[in-house]
Amino acid sequence: MKVRRILSTLSIVLIVCAFTSCSDKDDVPKGMKLASDTSVVDYSLFVPEEWMIVTRNGATSVQVSKTDCSSVSVAQWNLTDEISSIDAWWEDYKEQMNNIFAEMTVVTEGEKTVVDGKAASKYIYYGTLKGGVKYTFLVVATVRNGSIYVITYTSMGEIDDENSLFSKNLGTVNSIIENMKFN
Repeated sequence: MKVRRILSTLSIVLIVCAFTSCSDKDDVPKGMKLASDTSVVDYSLFVPEEWMIVTRNGATSVQVSKTDCSSVSVAQWNLTDEISSIDAWWEDYKEQMNNIFAEMTVVTEGEKTVVDGKAASKYIYYGTLKGGVKYTFLVVATVRNGSIYVITYTSMGEIDDENSLFSKNLGTVNSIIENMKFN
C-alpha cells in the first residue's frame, strides 16, 4: 500500500513538472523575464525584469525604460535564393541602411560569435540621420532551419565613450544575447 501511494505521488509530481517550470524550456535566468511570445516565435528572448516589452508578436522588441529608449529587437526572415547566407543578408541590409541614413559607418563587420550554440556574425555600425542624430547599432545574425535571425541593439552614443547609453547597456545586452535560446 505504501509503495502504491509513493508511486502515485511521484507520478503526480512528474506530471505537474511536465506542465510547469520543471521544463527546461521554461527556465528563466535569474533576474530576467521571458520577452518573446513562444507560441508565435521559435526562440526565447530573456531580458532584465525591469526592461519594458514593446512588441511580442512575429518579432520581439524591448527597451530599457521610458527614459532610456535603448532597445533590443529580434526578427526572423526566411532565406531566399537571393539571400541565402548571413553575408548576402548583410550586404542587402547594409544597402538598405545606406538609403535610410545620411551617413553610415561600419565599425565591426562579420565578427564570428555564437547564439545558442549556432554560428553567428556580429556587426557594429553608426547611423546618422539627417539633422545629425547619431545612433549606434550592434547586430548579431545567425541562420537556423532556413531562416535568418537578427538581433539588433540600438542606442545613442559612441562605442568608445564609456558614459554613453550604448556603453552603459552593452554588458546587459551581451547577457541577453548569451541567454537567447531556440525552442
